[in-house]
Amino acid sequence: MTVLKKWVSKAKILSPPGPWVKSRHREGQGRKVVLLHGLWRSPASMEPMAEWLHSSDGRTCLNISYPSVTQPYEQVIEHIESILLEHLDDGPVDFVTHSLGGVVLRGLLASSNRHWTLGKAVMLAPPNNGSQIIDWVGGSPLRHLLGPAGEYLKTGTIHQSIPSLIEAEKVAVIMGKKDQLKLFSSFLEAQNDGIVSVEDGRVDGLSQFMVEEADHTFMMINPRVQKLVSDFLKS
Repeated sequence: MTVLKKWVSKAKILSPPGPWVKSRHREGQGRKVVLLHGLWRSPASMEPMAEWLHSSDGRTCLNISYPSVTQPYEQVIEHIESILLEHLDDGPVDFVTHSLGGVVLRGLLASSNRHWTLGKAVMLAPPNNGSQIIDWVGGSPLRHLLGPAGEYLKTGTIHQSIPSLIEAEKVAVIMGKKDQLKLFSSFLEAQNDGIVSVEDGRVDGLSQFMVEEADHTFMMINPRVQKLVSDFLKS
């Protein structure tokens, strides 16, 4: 990847969400994969991963747009379920998520409305045990920028409000340990990606837990991470 192309990719990843942003679909011959972005992001943040899976593996990719900031957890699940109902049959489907998207996937897997079966899933930098940053922000005016997610991502309450993984034998987690941001270092454990501590991604029953030299925001354009995602979904 050239320097210019890399900077263009990074700029696109930072595209904010909005009601005008639509889900993106790529038709391929391989098994379908659904991509879920993180908090304050849009499908643009997952486009590099979707492009990789489509071009390298021929995957059919559904890159979903959902209201990560404005709606509570239950409504986010319902929103995504309506999109999945339109695009998925009852066969197996894979998932690739980033950050909050991994926590959202837990709700989709536990939903009684699920009509599809899980193939495999890879969570990139999921705050599975909550976020220490959100704990800190929760006591400041900045909490309004988080929307409802600021409540259900607190470390002390996340396991009360978010379902546990029920098909964990098919799920891998990839955490980053490259802290380029440094802004939140004092709130995080020694190993972190600038936003989420490595150990906050670990949850019981995972089939794989990997730690890579990658940062939180741009993990999806890391070639090593892309290859690991592809390999796990195909293994």
